[in-house]
Amino acid sequence: MEKENNNTVVAMLIFHVLTTCFLSFCAYLWNDWYSVQAYYLREEDPGYLPKQVGVNLMISTFFTTLCLNSTFIPISLLVAIEMVKVMQAYFLTVDAEMFKVNEDGSI
Repeated sequence: MEKENNNTVVAMLIFHVLTTCFLSFCAYLWNDWYSVQAYYLREEDPGYLPKQVGVNLMISTFFTTLCLNSTFIPISLLVAIEMVKVMQAYFLTVDAEMFKVNEDGSI
């Protein structure tokens, strides 16, 4: 069961990274093709920061979509379940009331 969960986590992580790369590339293409037509993206005030282009845009979009997609692909849920299992196993081993001591002193 543990090996299956590990394989599932790795598969979900790979899917997450591939989806994020695809979406950041699509955002780069959209910005390249349509940013001139999008009036709300124009920087008419010289006080604004310069428009992101090229690699800077792809990197910032990659991390933005990585954060946004983290809510859709709950990898942390499986990690939390594994941590709970470890803590439960620890408490089961140290709880003296869980053991029945026989008359001869054996457990």
